[in-house]
Amino acid sequence: MGHSQVDDFCSRIAYGDPLALRDLLASGADLNAVGSAGRTPLMIVSCSGLRGMAAELIDNGALVNAKGAKGLTALHEAAANGQTEITFLLLQSGAEVNAASLDGITPLMCAAAWGHREVASVLLENGADINLVDNRGGTALDISGEKGEADVYELLRLKMGGAR
Repeated sequence: MGHSQVDDFCSRIAYGDPLALRDLLASGADLNAVGSAGRTPLMIVSCSGLRGMAAELIDNGALVNAKGAKGLTALHEAAANGQTEITFLLLQSGAEVNAASLDGITPLMCAAAWGHREVASVLLENGADINLVDNRGGTALDISGEKGEADVYELLRLKMGGAR
């Protein structure tokens, strides 16, 4: 599947086309191809909270740990967008909870940056390493503090044993 097929799928998803996935699967396209926006089809549906489509993509061969632009995965997308159900699905399907982007960003750091406490909790319950640092040297706790995300900051601070 080239850029145009991924881009067409993404556009159709954005406009709520219920037949987009059916057509994509019928085309025999590479479900792990990256479109011009730097995302795979699974990444697109993960950030949009389309759990049924995400499950169907996975069942049809979409790789949960496929990387898009900047080394991001579908789990990064779900975490950054507060998609708790998708986060569960991806983890149950073998997503790497501590996958790091090219900048060293993990899904937990994405949840922390955008204040998604429930997603951060799910990631922590599934083995997310709170002590990992990005390429700037910041942890998820540091990121949540910098962004002013008090709920996630408190969750992470308590998880670290009250330090900081």
